[in-house]
Amino acid sequence: EAMQFVKAFLEERPSWQAFHSPKNLAMSLVLESSELMEHFQWCDTETSFFPDVEKRQEIEQEIGDVLYLVFDLCNTLQIDPAVG
Repeated sequence: EAMQFVKAFLEERPSWQAFHSPKNLAMSLVLESSELMEHFQWCDTETSFFPDVEKRQEIEQEIGDVLYLVFDLCNTLQIDPAVG
């Protein structure tokens, strides 16, 4: 499960916890979401469905970053995203 993976990943890095407050995670989530949005900023709707291979890999990476932060924030606040 992704939530458990993120939790275990962070438990292996205890020095990071000082920076993973809900406030910081929410701000980071906005920043990472903006990086994802940049990939679609100047393309038309039709083009956004069919990115080239390189662009698609970059989009996948940004989506991973966004999901990581969502799961970290959920773990930190003890929220189950499947219930909310």
